[in-house]
Amino acid sequence: MSKVTPPTIKAHLILAPQSAGRIGKSTAAEGIITWATFAGIGFAVLDLDAEHKTISQRFPDSSTLFPEAAASDDGFIEMLAAVCEAPAPLIVADFPAQATEHILRQLIERGGLEMLAAAGIVVTCLIFPADDTAARQSAVKCVSALGDRVKWLVVRQPGPKPLIEPEAWAASGLGKKFKEYGAGELNWPRLSTSTREAYEEACKAAGRWLPFDQARENVPFVSAFEFDLWRNQVLCDCEDHADFLIPDSSLIQKRTVRQKAPDLVSKASTGGLGLDL
Repeated sequence: MSKVTPPTIKAHLILAPQSAGRIGKSTAAEGIITWATFAGIGFAVLDLDAEHKTISQRFPDSSTLFPEAAASDDGFIEMLAAVCEAPAPLIVADFPAQATEHILRQLIERGGLEMLAAAGIVVTCLIFPADDTAARQSAVKCVSALGDRVKWLVVRQPGPKPLIEPEAWAASGLGKKFKEYGAGELNWPRLSTSTREAYEEACKAAGRWLPFDQARENVPFVSAFEFDLWRNQVLCDCEDHADFLIPDSSLIQKRTVRQKAPDLVSKASTGGLGLDL
């Protein structure tokens, strides 16, 4: 019997299957898009949240609204077919809250994982260690169903809900399971309440959700500095975990300049870090 040659990996599909709101899923998607833009990596963005349209408001020029994928089985499979044909090596899908059952059913029962694998698409699932019962239960359901058939990235980042402490997470059954599956971990700074409020005011004035890079021009100095710290850590973390996000690190056209805290403070005090870290 002839040996079947596996397809060449051509792209990664990034999605957050957890059913929990306000844990930072759209912000995580923004971070990955921010890195891809900086690094010169081609990407596509799918917004499946018909109610909020958060990610497509932040990145209107590079997003495709696909609400039917979150609303029906056929819509989801149609979206996967589009993913399989996408020319970009990085595809970010932003789902609404409470979509876990729907996502798992499509990927497992309706053959979504096999469909993507046949097209050379690797799925990377983002998991958020929020100190929230619904978020934990949903994470357990996801890892139990998907196991080692996908890649995992644990994202510690600025969602409003508090996070499980790293030591407690590592000692938990979930933490041990993700370690067993070789999960990566992104550790991004938490934005202060005042910066969140300043961001929301900037978005309200603009009439839509803005990307952080754009909102920072219209917030107080301290909040702009927080955005710079966040962006610097996002760029470093994503580059360090590029194998979870893209099929080949040679696709990175621009590398991050690693900056220490004193350097960031110095740059911020003389006009901010701007957009060229």
